[in-house]
Amino acid sequence: MQEIKYIPVRKLWEHPDNPRKDIGDITELTESIRENGVLQNLTVVPLIGNISGKWDGETYRVVIGHRRLAAAKKAGLETVPCVVVEMTQAEQVKTMLIENMQRSDLTVYEQAQGFQLMLDMGETVETIAQQSGFSTTTVRRRVKLLELDQAEFKKSEARGATLQDYIELEKIEDPDRKNAVLKSIGTANFKNNLKSAIEAEEVKKYLDGAVATVSTFATLIEKAEYSTMERTASYDRWNRKREVEVPEDSETARYYYIVDSTSVTVYRDREDTPVDPEVEAENARRQEAQARHKAIEQQLQEMADRHFALRCEFVRGVSKTNVEKHMGDIVSILADAGTDDMSYSYYRKKIINDTLFAQLLGIDNDGDEIDFAKVSERCMESPKPTLLAFAFSMIENPPGTYFKSDWSPEDRCYKMIYKQNDSLDKCYALLEALGYEMSDEEQAMQGGTHELLREESDNQEASDDE
Repeated sequence: MQEIKYIPVRKLWEHPDNPRKDIGDITELTESIRENGVLQNLTVVPLIGNISGKWDGETYRVVIGHRRLAAAKKAGLETVPCVVVEMTQAEQVKTMLIENMQRSDLTVYEQAQGFQLMLDMGETVETIAQQSGFSTTTVRRRVKLLELDQAEFKKSEARGATLQDYIELEKIEDPDRKNAVLKSIGTANFKNNLKSAIEAEEVKKYLDGAVATVSTFATLIEKAEYSTMERTASYDRWNRKREVEVPEDSETARYYYIVDSTSVTVYRDREDTPVDPEVEAENARRQEAQARHKAIEQQLQEMADRHFALRCEFVRGVSKTNVEKHMGDIVSILADAGTDDMSYSYYRKKIINDTLFAQLLGIDNDGDEIDFAKVSERCMESPKPTLLAFAFSMIENPPGTYFKSDWSPEDRCYKMIYKQNDSLDKCYALLEALGYEMSDEEQAMQGGTHELLREESDNQEASDDE
């Protein structure tokens, strides 16, 4: 049995490598110690001087019991019971880390700092996992969190971020982009920003690959001269499955390319010289306008798809209890959607999106075939969540958007403009009643204030003024 020694609190020092940086609220602990004293001893080690490299014979460093020491000081105690042990620096850190983790006292970031400190002292991921009880995957993930901006990480913890949020963040590779999304963890914008960042990385990889191939036969330029050049190919973010092709005449013809945030466009010299420069200039203007309208349309659709995915994920995760609380809202949506559908059901093949309905019930489709026997079985098992899935599949048939196509006579193409969508408004109202939080981007789309919708509106007003 280890000997308990009463040591003056003024001779006890906090450990600088304690993984737990915030001791938290010690009010209740202080009252308990004031009434009953310190019931559990502290674990301490002799404090070795940084300069002398020796122990002065009377001061100690706390390994276990930082909260008790702080509460004892606050309660006015002069001495506290301690057990003096001999430990290496690495053993001290390991003991503090495991002690705090067993009590769930550490934040995720503090765990990460503790693991990194143990690695710095010669431990391996495998030995840390064995000693801490965490898996090697968890240890690696925690340490990787140290790449994030520390100040932003602490803010995200204060906003109530979960461990799953940080795991989701690992899907982003670029550190700067990851830190940007970190700022939205714990807010309604996180999931949307996460999906957007992942898509942006996939786009960058595709465009970088396209540039790597195109640059082997084409020259980079800032602007195309439509009077002497013609477009031959475009590799963009919306058709990432398209492979870059090297033209058969790449060794004899002159090729050029332009890179922007959404595409890599390839041009070549025209074989014939245009007769009318004014006509060519107008054609060039129209091509640029059409390309701009198409890019905006594709960006809007990409956002709409992302927002639809967010709504689907939420519906799949709604608890049965929450559904029961809002059965009136769900039935009301069904009634409204059913009435709306009847007015133009002639133009629709189905009242609901049955593929989506099956997916929301957790039933994978075998190709285009839906196992309706499983659908029926699931309906019997969970009738109320099934009713929510049915209502959602009805109102999202097809998935809702806040834009529509509008013909531009000047540019001779369709462009996207804002449209009010009462059906999607009702959908969002239902989801918000169930706990869904709309991101800023979704709200901007709903209100028609998103910059892409404003850009098209501004262009239209400019054309009308002319």
